[in-house]
Amino acid sequence: MKKTFFGLMLLCMAVLTSCDKLNELTSFEDTYSATFNFSAQSSAGAGVTESQEIQSTLKEDLEKNKLDMDKAQAKLVTVTLTLDTPGATFADLKSAELFITGNGNEQKIAWNTAIPETAGNTLDLEVDKNINILNTLGSETIKFKLNYVTRKAVETSATATASVTVKVSKK
Repeated sequence: MKKTFFGLMLLCMAVLTSCDKLNELTSFEDTYSATFNFSAQSSAGAGVTESQEIQSTLKEDLEKNKLDMDKAQAKLVTVTLTLDTPGATFADLKSAELFITGNGNEQKIAWNTAIPETAGNTLDLEVDKNINILNTLGSETIKFKLNYVTRKAVETSATATASVTVKVSKK
């Protein structure tokens, strides 16, 4: 009886371990980059900047990795903003929210509501790692929008790049 129970336990552990390994093999990460232009602002307050439309590679990546869109999910891993303008920093921003648009959907994907006055030229945003943005990424083209609030007037224009990394896996 003990041998049978022990054998069944070993079999269950082997099956569960192999399922985890299979899920790892059928998942992949993808990074999308979008460029934003910040214009000079004569006073502190809210602003909005949008990226150009960019091609989504999700459908091709799903096919390449033999995943069915109906049985997959795309979850956020990281979102980083980097100022490309020499000498520019995020110190003038109080807060920022990043949205993604595709297939008629707009989803808030990242934010920072308390950007420090000591911020440099790179800013990591908080992400909700539980939201599934697969349907939005499934669009032929996607677009990003950045809502922000400045602490004071901003005298110079700047360019920033958003790097959005998502993990695509089976549901």
